[in-house]
Amino acid sequence: MTLTVQPYSGERDFDAMRSILVAGRAHARHSGYIHIGDLNWWLYYILPRQYDLREIAYVWRAGSEVVGWTLFTPDEGLFDLFVHPDERHSERREHMLAWTEERIVEIARREGLSEVRAEVFEDDQAWSGLLQAHGFSPDESRPSLYTVRSLEHIPDPVLPDGFTLRSMGGEEDIEQRASVHFAAFSPRSKMTADKYRAFRRAPDYHADLDVITVAPDGRIASFAMAWVDTENEIGLFEPVGTHPDFQRRGLARATLFEALHRMKAAGAHEALVCPYASDDARHLYFSVGFEQRNRFIGYRKPS
Repeated sequence: MTLTVQPYSGERDFDAMRSILVAGRAHARHSGYIHIGDLNWWLYYILPRQYDLREIAYVWRAGSEVVGWTLFTPDEGLFDLFVHPDERHSERREHMLAWTEERIVEIARREGLSEVRAEVFEDDQAWSGLLQAHGFSPDESRPSLYTVRSLEHIPDPVLPDGFTLRSMGGEEDIEQRASVHFAAFSPRSKMTADKYRAFRRAPDYHADLDVITVAPDGRIASFAMAWVDTENEIGLFEPVGTHPDFQRRGLARATLFEALHRMKAAGAHEALVCPYASDDARHLYFSVGFEQRNRFIGYRKPS
């Protein structure tokens, strides 16, 4: 059957990309398939702020069947390729990788980058072996950790006097929520109220999983954005942050516990979070019960 690739065209293709991730996690619960929350975060916040999605996201079909998708992050020379689990050892995966590699090399040269890269589960021999056959080499300079927590036995959140936990509200909260995100991740953050407003239109966004801690003076102090893959009953945190004015008071910890309770109420049995191994945030996640199960490491190739 003929394999075709088409540029991203909106909600229908988002659903197709999402279906690959759901099928991948159903096949192997803790595997290198990203969580659907990552897809929402990437396509509704991270990438649209810089790129036209029609130029960086592509869906692969065999006839009418969706068999994979490709996504580029041009300024990092980074590509992602996810295929249906039935395609993990197929010749079609080889074809999809060859096309993807050719395109990312073109992009990297246009961006003035000297290499292209992908990120892979450390023990995914099928994927890492295929990359190495294409001339990619492992690079462990900045791995990220794949950590998991059961949603049994979640402590109740404990806050300093006067602080409260609640769901993200409506328009009245957006300016503050965006500014707290910006402050928490400064100077790297590009968050604005308009970008946050647009992000809330992501298909899997739910305000009751966008948990915030509010200070006695009414300011939003901390937040934890939770996502739930209801088909596979597993949650994800992306992102989590605290305004610098309120750090080191246990607010992120309390916000996470509240969000874990809400994940469980939404039907999840486990939660994921994937901090960089070098980031201090990993200590926070370990402290609330997350345990490392795997690592994502980079694979690089000169462009």
